[in-house]
Amino acid sequence: ENLRTAQQQAIVAADAADFQAHSTREIERLSSQLRATSSALTAERSMAIQEQSQKERLAETAEAQQKKSTSALERARQELQNLQVAKATAEAELQRQQESL
Repeated sequence: ENLRTAQQQAIVAADAADFQAHSTREIERLSSQLRATSSALTAERSMAIQEQSQKERLAETAEAQQKKSTSALERARQELQNLQVAKATAEAELQRQQESL
């Protein structure tokens, strides 16, 4: 009876040791996997932040260019209007001079 109990205890102890060893290996594997995933996530987050910053700079540059273009277009329209007034004035003056001849 004592021999059988000792054998059972030895089997239980061996199973416990196997379970502990397996658990330790599994924890190490999962910890390594977690570190790799965390590292990859950190790298992706860093790239996303850089891309967002680049997009914001491009948007700011595009907005500034749009303002410049809008301002240049408004100046061109004003110049066109001034030229049209000058042309009408010159045509009227030419007409007046031709009528006085």
